[in-house]
Amino acid sequence: MVKLVYRNKFSGYGFTLIETLIAVSIVCLIVPLAFQQYGSLSAHKTLRYFIDQANDLFHQAQYIAVTEKKTTMVSFYESTHTLELSIDNKVRKKISYDPRIQIIMASHNGRYIIGRNGHFSDAGKLYIKLNDTQYKFVVLIGQGRFYFEKL
Repeated sequence: MVKLVYRNKFSGYGFTLIETLIAVSIVCLIVPLAFQQYGSLSAHKTLRYFIDQANDLFHQAQYIAVTEKKTTMVSFYESTHTLELSIDNKVRKKISYDPRIQIIMASHNGRYIIGRNGHFSDAGKLYIKLNDTQYKFVVLIGQGRFYFEKL
């Protein structure tokens, strides 16, 4: 005896509506978490880029002070969101930074004078902050030492 079995030509292919809805709902739950992590990473990279620029500017100021035997000054201006390198009261280099970055003066006014020997005239520190990422900038007297430290 021969048994006839009816078979749908579409069976076994694709997904059901329920399976598709479950997959879409999982994606909708994961996407906001990914964007939140991306925003935090972007802020960290923005701040790190500014720290690298500031570090290079201070090294450049020391180099110019020693090689050209001139007093240089590096200034943080939070109102205009700029960092400036000045020689003989003339701006030699100006760096603009993201307005979201906060400069918090702890023990200094934001102006650092570098003598002809490459040493800083005053010691001090300030804090640089963006969202929850914060760095401390410290200037030490003697031998022109300074460093940025992540807190």
